Amino acid sequence: MRIVMTGAAGFIGSNLVRALAGHDVVAVDRQPRDRGTGIDTVVADLFAPLPAGSLPERCDVVLHLAQPRRTEPDAPRATYAVNVRATEELLRYAGSSKAGAFVFASTGNVYAPGSWPHDEEDPLDEASEDPYVR
Repeated sequence: MRIVMTGAAGFIGSNLVRALAGHDVVAVDRQPRDRGTGIDTVVADLFAPLPAGSLPERCDVVLHLAQPRRTEPDAPRATYAVNVRATEELLRYAGSSKAGAFVFASTGNVYAPGSWPHDEEDPLDEASEDPYVR
């Protein structure tokens, strides 16, 4: 199975990459990283459009786990670029590559702080100043 994944360097993504050993994984990352055999890296920052032709022609699954850098000087613009523009770009890619699935993950930080596992019914963190959460 060929999987294209953004956010492979993050907490969830880095663990998921290891769990996907044996599959053909293409990680989209801001910098090249040695993730082991079977893992290719496309160097691209989702703050900008993906370079034309940088992703494989065909894939089975797109996993969009990326989030903007919290230290980005223009965090609202970076949040839009990664969560809206890059998502649209990846959805178009998924369609053209005949992917059978597209997974988009957000963050648990959208929920009000608590010591329990969150679910969809939990209240949102309305006080957060983080543009990714807002």
